[in-house]
Amino acid sequence: MRTALLSVLALLPLLLVAADRPTPLPGQAHRSETVASNGMVCASHPLAAQIGSAWLVHASADAPAAWHYVDNPQRATMSLEAGLATEGVCHVFGGHVHHQRLYYRGSGRGLMEFAPTPGVAVPVPAHRRWLATIGSVGQPRDGDTRAMYALFDAGQARLTFERIAYDHRAAAAAIRRAGQPEFFAKRLEQGR
Repeated sequence: MRTALLSVLALLPLLLVAADRPTPLPGQAHRSETVASNGMVCASHPLAAQIGSAWLVHASADAPAAWHYVDNPQRATMSLEAGLATEGVCHVFGGHVHHQRLYYRGSGRGLMEFAPTPGVAVPVPAHRRWLATIGSVGQPRDGDTRAMYALFDAGQARLTFERIAYDHRAAAAAIRRAGQPEFFAKRLEQGR
């Protein structure tokens, strides 16, 4: 099964393109928001969900509603441990940080971190434990204006991080037309 993981502008926990739609887990909060650029309403999306070996969360699995940034090995450890508390989980996927990173635990207790190369599949076998921050569709923070997403092939145990160009200038212009702060438009234009 090949699953596309997309973090969507901090509106959805993760949008899953798969045969199964994630269902909210008991006690999980839901959100209802509007995507301003196209008027699409995204209602009743859980902050976290499990599909197979994957735990999907918008921000950090240890406190989904707190929206913590998973931007260092300590935060990654906390998020990974929380995701692994669910039976059968060995892959934890999150967004919110606007950067693409992959952390894994091998035979030791500490996590190894690396920045993936777009378009290069990374083996993510189940005998290790994995936490990936997928990035963001829009508002990247690494100086690259392209949107970020990842493809997870559960059958082959591979994760491929991707980048794709979009009309970020038109998106910035729409922000200005809507009267939003200039900072938001500049962020899209500069990728920071």
